[in-house]
Amino acid sequence: MRLRFQRFFWVVMLLFGGGLVACTCDGTGVGTFPEIELIPNNIIFQAIPVGKETIRQALIRNKGQVALTVREISVLNEAGGKAFSIPEGKLPTLPLRIEPNETATLSIRYAPQSSGVARGNVRILSDAKNVDNDGYNKITLASSLVSADILATPNPLDFGDVPPGDTKILSTILSNKGQADLTISELSFVSNASQELAIVTQIQFPLKIEPGKDFDLQISYSPKGPRIDEILIVKNDTSRPNYEIRIVGQRAAPKIQVDPALLTFTNLLGTKDTKTFLIRNVGGQDLEISGLALAAGSSQDFSLKNPPTTPFSLKAKEEIKVEVQYHSQDIQDDQGAVEIKSNDPDSPTVRVSLQAVAKGCDLKATPDKLSFTRPSNLTVTISNVGNEPCNYKSASFSPTTSKEFSFFLPPPAAQALAPGKVFQIVVRFSPSDNVDDKGALLIESDDPDAPSLEVPLESKVPTGSECELSISPTTIQYGFVGLGRAQTRQVLLENKGWGECLVSQANLVVNPSQVFSLGTAFNPQGEKIPAGQFFRIDVVFTPKSGTSFQGELEISSNDGANPKSKVNLIGTTGQLCIEALPDPLDFGTIQQQCSSLKQTLEVYNICSQAVQLTGIKFGAGTNQPNQEFFIRSAPNMPQSLPFGQSIQLQLTYAPRNLGPDTGTLEIANSTPAQSPIIVSLVGKGVDSNEQTDTFQQLNKPEIDLLLVIDDSCSMSDKQSNLANNLNTFM
Repeated sequence: MRLRFQRFFWVVMLLFGGGLVACTCDGTGVGTFPEIELIPNNIIFQAIPVGKETIRQALIRNKGQVALTVREISVLNEAGGKAFSIPEGKLPTLPLRIEPNETATLSIRYAPQSSGVARGNVRILSDAKNVDNDGYNKITLASSLVSADILATPNPLDFGDVPPGDTKILSTILSNKGQADLTISELSFVSNASQELAIVTQIQFPLKIEPGKDFDLQISYSPKGPRIDEILIVKNDTSRPNYEIRIVGQRAAPKIQVDPALLTFTNLLGTKDTKTFLIRNVGGQDLEISGLALAAGSSQDFSLKNPPTTPFSLKAKEEIKVEVQYHSQDIQDDQGAVEIKSNDPDSPTVRVSLQAVAKGCDLKATPDKLSFTRPSNLTVTISNVGNEPCNYKSASFSPTTSKEFSFFLPPPAAQALAPGKVFQIVVRFSPSDNVDDKGALLIESDDPDAPSLEVPLESKVPTGSECELSISPTTIQYGFVGLGRAQTRQVLLENKGWGECLVSQANLVVNPSQVFSLGTAFNPQGEKIPAGQFFRIDVVFTPKSGTSFQGELEISSNDGANPKSKVNLIGTTGQLCIEALPDPLDFGTIQQQCSSLKQTLEVYNICSQAVQLTGIKFGAGTNQPNQEFFIRSAPNMPQSLPFGQSIQLQLTYAPRNLGPDTGTLEIANSTPAQSPIIVSLVGKGVDSNEQTDTFQQLNKPEIDLLLVIDDSCSMSDKQSNLANNLNTFM
């Protein structure tokens, strides 16, 4: 019995003891274990030359709760040869015991053996729990690219001037700026057709240059032609396998240089000034100067002061000074040149330009003559084109000027006119017959060469009718106008005769479905248009149904050649998709040579889907002969315009003359039969500074509103409330 008990006791003790060996327990009965941490776990070595070495260190840390035992440390090189290793004598004694929270230092050596990138890892075998699938922990190793790098100094290699028959030798240093051996396999010229260049250095290929080392490459040049510009290709094993060295040089010859190449004089009237320039030989042989004189066409106010006698010669790098004198005898700017002839093969003739700016007052009239062909107002601009102020005194007509010439506005008062400043005088011609007239406008000032500036006046009135009615346009294209919309276009009547026009009637003689109407109130006794004046008729197109319409406006007048004139009216209609407002875009009255404020035109998409706007331009005949309507801002085209959205354009009007101006703006788009949308442009140039602005409230396009009512049972009370209060809601 005692024997059985003893056997049982030892079995229990062995089992219990075996449990103590298998694991370590803390006070809670939970097992603990070592845990390894590698700091860092990834090392990248910077590139160093082949044959050199560098050492980096890593830490092996035990962040577990019991001692860590490292049994094996090894290096695995995956690429770049045996670049990575543990330095001799630096491998820790194995097995290596590391207590909790303690570290061990590991040294890693990088010594590149060839060009390229090295890759590998350090493998550590231990009893740590956190190991990779293969049972190891690893430090990843890599290096930056190790390569050769070529550089030639100098580049380009410049031989300069080499006398004919001589040979010159220069060196360019080939340097290896990289970390690996530089291997040069071949040197070759791109052309060297005349065999002017040769490689003097004896080279055995392949040529190797170690990192940081140089090679002296000597090249000779024996000129046969005027100059060389050659490329030497250096074939090598770097990222620039065909490295280029440019080689330049020239056969020594005389070469002329003038300095400066421009002489500028600024003189007061009657004064003299002298300036100098140098003639220099920058070539390699004697420069023979055979001619030195003022060029043909030079102002007589220029002269050479004590010029050297030709012919004479200048040796290489030698120079001579030449003096030029300017004597200002008027207030006109002067031009000229000194012409030099030599034996320079490239530039046998060179010039030194001469220019002189006169100092003084100089009034100029633009145009210098006013010619009238019908009753009208013409403007002459008086400008000070000098560089000193002018004192303008008065403006008048010569005693022999016809009484049919007059000032449209009183001439400006006496004033000082600074350089570059202008003023304008408007002359009116009001003929009482068709006889030619003459006269002169006189501008009095202190202009030294024209104290009384004369602007001739003449008239050549055609021998035609007293009334000569010009109608523009003769065809009105309304483009596409939506059903129920109204579009207004303008007809301008201008009297180009010498008398008065009487427009007795303006009737719509062809008007299908009464879609056309006159928007201008017409005097029952007729409209009188004085000579040179305008009258505007607005014609409105308002389609109610249909697709296309053609009408005709007949204008009756006392024009003997054309007593009845016709204007064709053309428009199409349908369901509108794109609308531009306001239309017409009326800029009101603007003073001649001034500009209106910016007017906004808004383009709406009232289709059920997006449309594409493809272009914006002025219509035919707009801005003719002078541009007076301007687009100041617009979206880039093409432009997608979603349903219900709009874009804005901004335009201005700047009249160049007196009287009404009309035009059109065309907006091309992707809607069939509705491209382009045409918008009328209207403005009037006047002679006063009183401006009339026309403000139009935009009639934004109407839209249909669709209400969808939920008819499910759960919404029955809402349906009843909506039905009972629908009138209030609407």
